[in-house]
Amino acid sequence: MNILIITDYFPPDKIGGVGEIARNLQNYYQKKGNDTYVLTTGKKNPSDESSKVFRTSTGLIKGIFLGNFRVLGLIKKYNIDVINLHQASTTLFLFAKPFYRLLGRKFPKVVNSFQVNYFSELKEVRSVSIQGYTFRPLFKEYLEKFVLDPMHIVLDFIGYVFSDIITVVSSENRKEFYNTFCKVWKKEIQIIPNGVNPNFGILPLDFKDDDLEKQLKSKLVLTYIGVFRVRKRVFNLLFALKEVVKENKNIILLLIGGGRKYEDKVINLIKELDLQNNVKFIGPIPNQRVPYYLKLTDIFCLPTSYEGMPIAILEAMSLGKTVVTSKVSGMVDLIENGKDGFLIKVDDIEEIKRIILELSADPIKVVNAGKAARKKIENRYDWDIVSSEYLEVFRG
Repeated sequence: MNILIITDYFPPDKIGGVGEIARNLQNYYQKKGNDTYVLTTGKKNPSDESSKVFRTSTGLIKGIFLGNFRVLGLIKKYNIDVINLHQASTTLFLFAKPFYRLLGRKFPKVVNSFQVNYFSELKEVRSVSIQGYTFRPLFKEYLEKFVLDPMHIVLDFIGYVFSDIITVVSSENRKEFYNTFCKVWKKEIQIIPNGVNPNFGILPLDFKDDDLEKQLKSKLVLTYIGVFRVRKRVFNLLFALKEVVKENKNIILLLIGGGRKYEDKVINLIKELDLQNNVKFIGPIPNQRVPYYLKLTDIFCLPTSYEGMPIAILEAMSLGKTVVTSKVSGMVDLIENGKDGFLIKVDDIEEIKRIILELSADPIKVVNAGKAARKKIENRYDWDIVSSEYLEVFRG
């Protein structure tokens, strides 16, 4: 089977999220004997040709537009059987689909895989006031909310209408589509979750921070990995930690990531809350160093207000780490509260505090939840299993 994955982002141009998922799917489709090509945006890389990756432009909007012309050529040149749109905004080419069939020409099966619903995402671009502080999205995020997200919604709807099969990553994600696109154009929606390489934790490491490891010795280590923006609620984790250390000072939080120009705000909040001794600001890291920091971790924390099904959580679970995250989106399917992780209400700082203190007093509970998380990954969220589900849909 010849497969074309179309995605807005693809490594190494963009790290994390959608791009990493698309790369893993390509790898596993190919391992199972399928020629798999990728059409994306971004700067061209020396490995693209051997990796069967085609890039249209370094600019996202220009790249999405040009991709609509490129895809028709790729369909013909490589005799594509299936197009897997992966949270892709390149959908205008689908207007050619009925004309192909009218003329008796082959058009590939189109499977559209959504990670998020932009109606939900744009609702989360808003100011949040909590504990006397107000956190406001930056201008670029408002630009996304009022310009880019509406554009995504229109292009996603075109892809939704013209696709043969729609998949989403979770039951909550499916509800979002039932309450939006399905009200205009009813379709069946299948759930295929994200996955993770079960050998993620044994990948070779190119990095070691001896000074950090000394500081973390005999400490309970909490870790956040991700972009910094209002909906990620990093500040809630800091507010909870402020209360936690009043009862247990033997805790350190690693803040890994950045972007969106929030770093200064986060650093200033750490100082205002007098948490310099309990927070290590690591900043952005290359993707290949994520396993190193997760291995130093006891509890992975993501108190977000909206997600798809975060790769960071899957990676933490694959390494047997206990996860504390919000009861939203894909996490509702992914985590059984109290067994293989812990779910909290959005913005419930008291609950974050309670769970962290409870876990800090019960190391066995941390270990058992981590073991259960690892077992769940092996049984359900291994990329080998997930990619086979996709291929079954492609062949159906």
